Amino acid sequence: MVEDSIYLGSTISSNLSLDAELNKRIGKAATTMAYLADRVWDNSILITNTKMQVYKARVPSQLLCGNEAWTLYSPPPKSAV
Repeated sequence: MVEDSIYLGSTISSNLSLDAELNKRIGKAATTMAYLADRVWDNSILITNTKMQVYKARVPSQLLCGNEAWTLYSPPPKSAV
């Protein structure tokens, strides 16, 4: 038995937690933001509208790739002891 496995590019956890997958996606989006810093954000030639179009094309796709397959659930309430 394994704790986490990769299936179709998404991390599946044995405890059904999305934490590992979300951390991976946030890391990819942060990497994309850092990559674009020199090329886009600090480029004084580009106007704000162009920078926003680049952001919308790159960053949300890194965050949301594969989210159709995520199963969201609410954990059962903890019983009072």
